[in-house]
Amino acid sequence: MNSRIHPNDLLFPGTVFGIGMVILATMLMMLSGSPTNLNDWYPSDEFLQESLLGLLLGAVGAMSAWAMTSHITAFIRLRDRLIAMMRFEALKLWHALAFGIMAGVPEEILFRGAIQPQLGLILTALIFGALHAISWIYFVYAAGAGLLLGLMVEWRGNLWAATMAHFAYDAGVFLLLAWYVAQQEKSRDEVAYS
Repeated sequence: MNSRIHPNDLLFPGTVFGIGMVILATMLMMLSGSPTNLNDWYPSDEFLQESLLGLLLGAVGAMSAWAMTSHITAFIRLRDRLIAMMRFEALKLWHALAFGIMAGVPEEILFRGAIQPQLGLILTALIFGALHAISWIYFVYAAGAGLLLGLMVEWRGNLWAATMAHFAYDAGVFLLLAWYVAQQEKSRDEVAYS
């Protein structure tokens, strides 16, 4: 029996959780008296340039994080812990894209769209880090990522770039983990057949 989670088993709960985050964000915005117009967060006239910027920054972030998993002991342990939790050998491209959407869109709406205007950049980043903390190092890393995403929203004035960066980062890391697992299996197979 394999106790690791199959990617398919995350789709429904991830979708429900994402919808819940958007509902929570909407409720927080209504309670605070802030406007909840989606066009304020995602202005349609800025979609292309902001999305391209976010995708580029998210890809750079994923590659930077991946580089740390080869050189920094705490990140090597984190990588191995994630691999022990999920069946990355079963991950398909569409899983990675779906997970990027399920995390990137609702988390940016909730944290950067609804919470950051009320609690500020630093406190929002710390909350973001705490809610992602599967280890101390990941708390620090996620809080730092939350700070960078929050700064991106402050810089750009909307959620497009941060959302696309979050999407690209998550999808990229999932794909890199799947690639790493495939390479490890290939190496084991080559050793077994030699």
